Amino acid sequence: MVILGVDSMAMGQPKMTLEDVYSRALMANEQIMIAREGMALARDEKDKAFAVMLPSVVTEANYTRRPDAILSTSGNVIRPEEEDALELRISQPLYTGGRAMATYSIAKEGIKESTEALRAAQEDLLFNVATAYYNVLKAKKNQAIAQVEVERLERHLKASQFRFNVGEVTKAIVLRAQAELSRARADLVRSETELRTNRDQLALLAKLQEDFEVSDPPAPSVPPGTEEELIQQAYQKRPDLATSHIREAIALKGIRFARGGFFPTLSLEGIYSRV
Repeated sequence: MVILGVDSMAMGQPKMTLEDVYSRALMANEQIMIAREGMALARDEKDKAFAVMLPSVVTEANYTRRPDAILSTSGNVIRPEEEDALELRISQPLYTGGRAMATYSIAKEGIKESTEALRAAQEDLLFNVATAYYNVLKAKKNQAIAQVEVERLERHLKASQFRFNVGEVTKAIVLRAQAELSRARADLVRSETELRTNRDQLALLAKLQEDFEVSDPPAPSVPPGTEEELIQQAYQKRPDLATSHIREAIALKGIRFARGGFFPTLSLEGIYSRV
């Protein structure tokens, strides 16, 4: 009856499933936002590396106006009153010793690395959220059990006091009931503190309001496959292992980039000038 009473008090508050808490945590967590910004920066680095291989165009224009023109004694113009100039320069790199392609490949690997970093941050967050979620459920049940125990011992103390007053039991029975009730009340206070702590932890991770309530999730299912198959799947899909492989590929391409510094470079440049 006490457990039903606790649940009926929480009926007016919105109950959240584990999936709801997951969604809120993924939308509001700062580490996830930072990882997403890292992905955006990695894409910008790829565009920057690709832009180096494209032709560059530089245009320069000058216009000068003077108070008077300067003429020679024969009447020829030495310095005109107005003067303008236009220059268009187009440059296209043809060969950079492989450094441009190495930079572009490294930038593409950087996108993969930032993607895996985001996935790792999401998995860590979801694991911490699930841990806090189940801790809240466990603390709620412990509090309900402690409340039932306190009420049972209160009735037991009243009965022991009554039996002592009529002479059926000794004073030691009453003192023992009082000690058991004091211990049960201390357990209740401890369980309430644990519940508040776990609720605060979950609210901090998922950015929840103070009046939230959680519902019991369905029983988790065991993933199909043998132990060896699950181990191989973990090797293929764990983001930390995938990030390590990507960093190894980036390091190898960094050697290619460094080697390109010892080779000559070749570029094509065209200039159009009009005065």
